[in-house]
Amino acid sequence: MKFEINIGNYRWKMSSILKKIVDVEGTYSLCSDGKHVVYLDYDMLDSEALRIEVKNLQRQYRLGTFYIFESSTGNHHAICLDKVTPEVYELIISSSNCDPSFKKYNRFNRMASRVLRMSPKADKNVNYLYKLDNRSDRIKSLPHADFLEKVYGIEKDSGGYDNSSKLYVCRYQTPI
Repeated sequence: MKFEINIGNYRWKMSSILKKIVDVEGTYSLCSDGKHVVYLDYDMLDSEALRIEVKNLQRQYRLGTFYIFESSTGNHHAICLDKVTPEVYELIISSSNCDPSFKKYNRFNRMASRVLRMSPKADKNVNYLYKLDNRSDRIKSLPHADFLEKVYGIEKDSGGYDNSSKLYVCRYQTPI
């Protein structure tokens, strides 16, 4: 649908596309102590560029292992279970090449959490691909690790987990 208004020398145009909306579920990056695990959402970034990006973030911010998922063809999620402060999380996101919409989301509320879809979206499942190992001295989120183990069969690394048991889950609507 297109809409246009002309007023004097000014023209205002608007167009929209109707899309079907579906319910999906995701998990929040927020941990019960106010810190975040690192969630990043990449759209249309090839596999090698993603690998280089994540390795650079691991080195720059001293982050541990990242788990890489394909959320749909050409789109990826990267998850690191290391817990970081909201300020560090915003630095990581802003220095990444992740999806611009993901970067903008709640950038004015540093305590706000990001969500990554973990359930199917129409015929698009979130599939675990591989991990990029790296050692870190940071504490990791046990609830997020338990979730990845239960849903994707990803074995927990040894030690260094918090004692929390709370994972925040979100159900939301998204267009397909």
